[in-house]
Amino acid sequence: MRGNGRWSPTKWRWRHYKDGRLVWASGLDIPEEPLSALGVEHGSKFDSMIRELQEFAGNVVTDEGEGWFLNAALRNVDVPTSFELILSTSGTLAETSVYANRSELGDGNGYAAKSVARSTGGWTAPTGTTPTSVTTPTAGTHDWTATGAWATVEAGCIITVGATADRLIAYNVLNAGSGRTLATDDTLSVDFDLQGGGS
Repeated sequence: MRGNGRWSPTKWRWRHYKDGRLVWASGLDIPEEPLSALGVEHGSKFDSMIRELQEFAGNVVTDEGEGWFLNAALRNVDVPTSFELILSTSGTLAETSVYANRSELGDGNGYAAKSVARSTGGWTAPTGTTPTSVTTPTAGTHDWTATGAWATVEAGCIITVGATADRLIAYNVLNAGSGRTLATDDTLSVDFDLQGGGS
């Protein structure tokens, strides 16, 4: 929890690839992060691979998400069977947004929600002292490759699945609010990391 009693922001990393080349990214530790960690092809010139970089933008944990954390942890209410990582076409998500506001990208053309189990296999054990952090499996990386043109993706969200009422836990806006539009064979990748206990 932050000093004001609210959950600390979650952290995301987004990457957009065209023809196997990284063309846009946010939340990257440049230049400290090795190029291999960015998925840059061996032997390629860095400046020809990345056309646009965005500063790191932390997630927003919604009011609904904060309430859900308290209900599930303390009252054993609305405990979900799992979570999903989804892509949203809404450019108006706010801290007060709820599950009904998520405006998920329609299934098809290579898009479907990514299931994340509510289990020790679905999330890593908390690490660190302050803040602590948990991540989704496989180092938190999830990829979507478009098999047709997509509507513009404005945000990524983590939601509950199978609870009494599903909840929008957190979201992250892409590309400073202008979104990303994928063409056929483009790939969008995201890492998800949830923190608590920071200031």
